[in-house]
Amino acid sequence: MRLVRKLIYAAAMLSSTLHAVAQVHAKPITMIVGYGPGGGYDAYARIIARHLPRFLPSSPNVTIQNMPGASSLRAANYLYNSAPQDGTTIGTFSRDIALIGLLEQNKNVQFNPLRFTWLGSASTYRDDAYMLWVRRDALSKTERDRPIESQSELIIGVTNDGGGGNDVAVFLRDALKFNAKIVSGYPDSNAIFLAIQRAEIDARLVGLSAVRTSQPDWLRTGSDVIPILQLGRAERHSDFPQVPMARDLISDQDAIQLLDFLELPFAFSKPFVGPPGLTTEKTRELREGFMSSLADPLTQKDFLRAQADLSPIDGDRLLAVLSRVANSPNSVKDKVRAILNQK
Repeated sequence: MRLVRKLIYAAAMLSSTLHAVAQVHAKPITMIVGYGPGGGYDAYARIIARHLPRFLPSSPNVTIQNMPGASSLRAANYLYNSAPQDGTTIGTFSRDIALIGLLEQNKNVQFNPLRFTWLGSASTYRDDAYMLWVRRDALSKTERDRPIESQSELIIGVTNDGGGGNDVAVFLRDALKFNAKIVSGYPDSNAIFLAIQRAEIDARLVGLSAVRTSQPDWLRTGSDVIPILQLGRAERHSDFPQVPMARDLISDQDAIQLLDFLELPFAFSKPFVGPPGLTTEKTRELREGFMSSLADPLTQKDFLRAQADLSPIDGDRLLAVLSRVANSPNSVKDKVRAILNQK
């Protein structure tokens, strides 16, 4: 019996040593995040980086590198053109980046969205909603119930032109004649949250999951900031049945068609990619590891604790949705381009 115990102990020590050796020799992975620390994309990335190593060969360390700039366009350009094509660099950026690339109107775009190695998305907005959040004192009671008919001009803060939320803000203003002034140039999500707290702006567009993580006080009864409009979903979020959908307030078919196009990227709300040119084997490893990590109970527990939507979609299904965007009628794309060309 003593010999058996010694053999079991020796086997355990050998296994631990081999695992440690494998980690030492495994090339670490850098995960590029197209925004600064503390925002929604950063929160998703940090949870995934914590658990992903357990589902990749040799359990490589995964470290976060924040690369804010141009609403994550800088990170997308880096991943496409400069990142090593050996599986040691992956990343996440705004869901709108693919849309911006496919519209082919931003001269700063240096990538073809269809050629990224799409690993998948951690969220399809199943338990999320894209909402227009407004300081309560900026609207009358009537305007809260029917925001598109508001007589009060709302100052909406966004990041750089063309970034996440900017396209929707311009759509609300120009296609739906929403009474809004758009102020762009904020470096990241946290800066916009701070601008609302300081009353520099009246409103912002942001996902419910990001509010749950970064501004939980907004969800309390009597909050100074309230949601007045939701998008990115087929129906109203169950937690906010009283908040109208944008499509509830419009009847113009052209506007509805444009909104359908703009809402397609919400189906891959938190995308993760590798650079183009990865081998078939490395692509398979990263995709399977990504999806397996999101199915893991420990990962799911962390997302639940963060109150962040976890409704994954794999790389193949994501690419299928992206292809729908790419194959949309040129007439619709032209209308979107026309709207987004109006600053």
